[in-house]
Formats: sequence, C-alpha cells, structure tokens
Amino acid sequence: MLKRILIFGILASVIQIVMYSLILKMTQLIQMIFITERDLISDFSIRLSIVLLSTIILVQNILTSIINRNWFNWFALGIVIFIYIIGWGENFSSWPIKTIIYFIAGFIVLFSKPFIDKKLI
Repeated sequence: MLKRILIFGILASVIQIVMYSLILKMTQLIQMIFITERDLISDFSIRLSIVLLSTIILVQNILTSIINRNWFNWFALGIVIFIYIIGWGENFSSWPIKTIIYFIAGFIVLFSKPFIDKKLI
C-alpha cells in the first residue's frame, strides 16, 4: 500500500507537475520570441497555476492510489477536469488566448495520468 502511494500517488504527481511547468515555460519562451505582447503569460501566473494544479493533482493521485479502482480513477479525473475548467473558465480578464493556453496545458497533463500509470507499473 505504501509503495503504491509513493509510486502512483507522489511520483506520478511530480511527473505531471514537471510536465505542466515545462509546457507552460515552453509556451512562455515561444511567446517571448514571436509575440510582442509581453504580458500574455507571466512568471507569477505560471507559479500560481502550478501551485493550484499541483494541489489538485496530488490529492487526486493519492486518493486514486489508495482506492485503486478503475471506475474511481475515471471519476476522479472527471472531477479534477471539472474543477480545472471552472477555475480557469471564470478568469475573464485573460480570455481567450491565455485561458486557451492554460486549458491545453492542463488537459494534456490531466489526460496523461493513465499513460503515466501504465509506464510506472
């Protein structure tokens, strides 16, 4: 049980958070090179987004590693996606470009969870 929590809970969360931060940093780099608007993705918004998403991902991964049922994995993924959409969807000050970038990065990371679990087995 402890091994499953460490591998599928904490290690999978760290992998997902690193993926999320790399996607956002690459997007910020592309934005700095090609787009003249410098305030599109700031370091503060990236850090804040990483902190908020990492909390959600850590709780989801630890719960799914404890319960360890296929139906609960998909149920927890649906709940996390719902919370993520509500969290970024209500940010109208950054609509549409910034919100779409964060949606794409978040969906890639959240839907990578089953693939990460298969690779860690």
